[in-house]
Amino acid sequence: MKKWMINHNGYLKACNKVVSAMQPYIDYVMLCNNKPNDKYNCITLAVDSTVKGVKITVSPADGESQSIEIKGQDEAHLFYAACDFKTKYVPIAKTKYEFRRWNTPKIFDVALPEHNYESCPKIGQRGIWTWGHTIYDYRRFIDNMAELKMNTLIIWNDFVPTNIDDVIAYAHENYIKVYLGYAWGWDTVMPKELDDNYINSIIESSLKTHREQYRNVKCDGIYFQTITEHKNEHLSGRSVAEVVVDMVNKISSEILKEQPDLKILFGLHAMPVLNNLPDIAKVNERVSIIWEDVGTFPWHYFPGNMHEFDKTLQITKDIRDLRESGGFGGVLKGYINLYWPTFKHHEGPSPIGVSTHNYINSLEKERHEFQRYFQAVWLKYAPKAQTLIKELNFDSMMTVLVEDACFEEKLNFPTALYAELLWDADRDINDIIYDVAINPDVDFA
Repeated sequence: MKKWMINHNGYLKACNKVVSAMQPYIDYVMLCNNKPNDKYNCITLAVDSTVKGVKITVSPADGESQSIEIKGQDEAHLFYAACDFKTKYVPIAKTKYEFRRWNTPKIFDVALPEHNYESCPKIGQRGIWTWGHTIYDYRRFIDNMAELKMNTLIIWNDFVPTNIDDVIAYAHENYIKVYLGYAWGWDTVMPKELDDNYINSIIESSLKTHREQYRNVKCDGIYFQTITEHKNEHLSGRSVAEVVVDMVNKISSEILKEQPDLKILFGLHAMPVLNNLPDIAKVNERVSIIWEDVGTFPWHYFPGNMHEFDKTLQITKDIRDLRESGGFGGVLKGYINLYWPTFKHHEGPSPIGVSTHNYINSLEKERHEFQRYFQAVWLKYAPKAQTLIKELNFDSMMTVLVEDACFEEKLNFPTALYAELLWDADRDINDIIYDVAINPDVDFA
């Protein structure tokens, strides 16, 4: 076969991804430019508005000639198509020869399997929720998110990271929006009483924190949690749902007066409010509700918790349809999270994601046995996660809790499976698992 070249049409990020996919299987430096050359087989990268999502076409071989087209509906989806070329097509091409143990030809030196692939996202906003201090290398963390076609990152921190501008800029280069999270009354110990002085102090401190720390940060929006991470429907004889909605609306309305285009995400723990959903429906329609702890897996911290799944599924539908306008989303769980007995609040701002590779590698080794457990449970209960995700709408914002899992060190199977479910949950679950498992970058514990 002829050598391969790339006609990148100026889409250099997608071009880089394709080169990285092919480099292990060629023994020459790939030509990458905007001028197709008959001496080479050509991979053409293009944005095509007629494509819905991503499209990869590998033509039949014609003697020594063959061509590949990689397309996306926009620049971000072209990059996702390049990722799929690397993680889905190249492994398929390898299977044509990989079981020959000796004298195996390099796959791009011979005719490639014909291929026609099109796909589009089930969920429009897909990503990760994490504490900032458990991002150990922000570039590699974001690189892995991008390869999984994730586009949303919620970072919760006690203070704005000192290098947040660099983090946001790198995320935007990878088509990822960043939302910065902080407390509107949330703490590791929730209140036992609700009085007006306490509520007013939350309103004042939340506005003060926003104005002093977050108003001038060039993030894509803010995220907050408040006094709902407990199971008490009433405190001091008052409905938690009613008090929280009134407080949230007061704070958000003041912020939106100052920043009318700001996107605000309300991180709402479901336990104390599920029996008072009509009150929650009154949240300002310009505030998106990002639900947590709605029930069993995949909302629960422990993926083996499967009791009352049907009830959890119905609640998910109820909160999905709760408001006629206003954003909906969630934080799904069932993976490694913080070790709370040793948690301490930070005393001041610091950078995130600047740890060394050796340090991150040592942390990952400590978590290896936990990774094996979560991997096994996700393999067992993946159909349940799929059933729930299939009920969600395209305009949902769905994230997965990835805390202290060394995600930048290894692309773990549960997170990769979750990402693929959000991209296209309507396929057969065995095909989804196969596509994730064959990805050469996905690590099995």
